[in-house]
Amino acid sequence: MATIAEVEVRFNQKAFQHGVIQYKWATVTDSDTCQAVTDGGGADRSIQVVGSFASGTLDIQGSNDGENWVTLKDMAGDALQFSVAGINSIRDNTLYIRPGTPTGGGADLDITLLAKTVR
Repeated sequence: MATIAEVEVRFNQKAFQHGVIQYKWATVTDSDTCQAVTDGGGADRSIQVVGSFASGTLDIQGSNDGENWVTLKDMAGDALQFSVAGINSIRDNTLYIRPGTPTGGGADLDITLLAKTVR
């Protein structure tokens, strides 16, 4: 069981001036825990998940206190969960965001969060 830290990617100066930032968690398996990122104030956010899901799912979680986690919702109000590769917008605005632990066994996922902050 490993703790997967996010890697923060800042784009070129123009993108940075517009508040665009990217976080990546790589090679996440069903025995890993992902560290949360602080993203309070993110105006627009999307999450992309690629890789091998085996037979499991991955939920995207949020918290305002960093201790109590809930599954976030997509723009349609449905639970933000992935069982196949995809990309989706995040409706809920929370201070902390993290990928949950993949379920089902055999997962090997790369997860990317793209956020645009309010300036």
